[in-house]
Amino acid sequence: MFNGSRTMTVRNRSGLISVIIPVYNVAAELPRCLDSVLANTYRNLEIICIDDGSPDNCGEILDEYAAKDGRVIVIHQRNQGVAAARNHGMKIAHGDAVAFIDSDDWIHPQYFEILVYMMHETDADVSICESVTLSAPEEYAGYEPSVIVPRMLSIKEIQHNYTARYRCWARLYRREMLIGHKFSGKIRIGDDTIYNLDVLCHYPNLKVCYTDFPLYCYFVRADSITHSRPLTGVLDEAKWYYHYYRNEKEVTGMEWMLRSHAIKTVLSSRYWSMFDEDYAKKRFVMNQLLRRLLPGILKSRYAPMQEKLMLCVMANSPALYRLFQHRIDPTVKDWEKANKSKLGKGREIHES
Repeated sequence: MFNGSRTMTVRNRSGLISVIIPVYNVAAELPRCLDSVLANTYRNLEIICIDDGSPDNCGEILDEYAAKDGRVIVIHQRNQGVAAARNHGMKIAHGDAVAFIDSDDWIHPQYFEILVYMMHETDADVSICESVTLSAPEEYAGYEPSVIVPRMLSIKEIQHNYTARYRCWARLYRREMLIGHKFSGKIRIGDDTIYNLDVLCHYPNLKVCYTDFPLYCYFVRADSITHSRPLTGVLDEAKWYYHYYRNEKEVTGMEWMLRSHAIKTVLSSRYWSMFDEDYAKKRFVMNQLLRRLLPGILKSRYAPMQEKLMLCVMANSPALYRLFQHRIDPTVKDWEKANKSKLGKGREIHES
């Protein structure tokens, strides 16, 4: 049990942590991010900042911080994308554990201290916390930990826990887990999800600990890339899964989660693109992908039968998937109503 009033005994319970921060065009938010990392109660950090050819003065800001604090390591490279930046950071990381932080986000002052504590108390391979989505730093003022009891996640819980599955931040990895894994530069959006699932699903006897306390602050900007996710990016992600995992053998018993996620990605994109002018063409491509992806999970020895049945039904019934979307998010009805005028004459939104 972590008690917020007893922090000194925790700070030296682990070795070096490599903090990898890809940086691009975030000069206004970057100091806030770096300040939150440098002010952390856990001091044994190497903070690897990759200036990915940023067109603003991010490079200068990073150099200024490096001159003031020897823990800050700055790498300047031509623009290659966030995946290449993170991969570069991993190449030079020396820590016993690794954390990824986005350069416009910030963390709680005890972020590393608590994650390290959880990892040691449970002997976990990955230590995960919750995050909070904010648009202003002052909104985070009330989040102060008192008592934190880490909880071990089962495979089923990992499958249904959004944070555990879909992110590479808000967590601490043992570095040995990440050997041989790379972020995919072919995926413009969602590469962090692919990376995280690839790591989790291929590590034998995986142990994951979790707290629902929000120690990571996810900053939302109006021009954020994740606000508009093009369908081509979603399909690229699904195709990537199929290409790399279609002939994969089941060793850890978690590999099926990769196919499950790929199928859910296609189901979601099929629904959200139903008002597009070229929907028929896109639907054809997505249905092809579903037919390729489904056999793999149906043959799995470890995928739950409930998961298999649910994916098959949803894949073959767009109308049922639409009802599912209505149930989990009532606002989609308003979205459908606003876009209904885009439907072609005589076309139904529940067509298969």
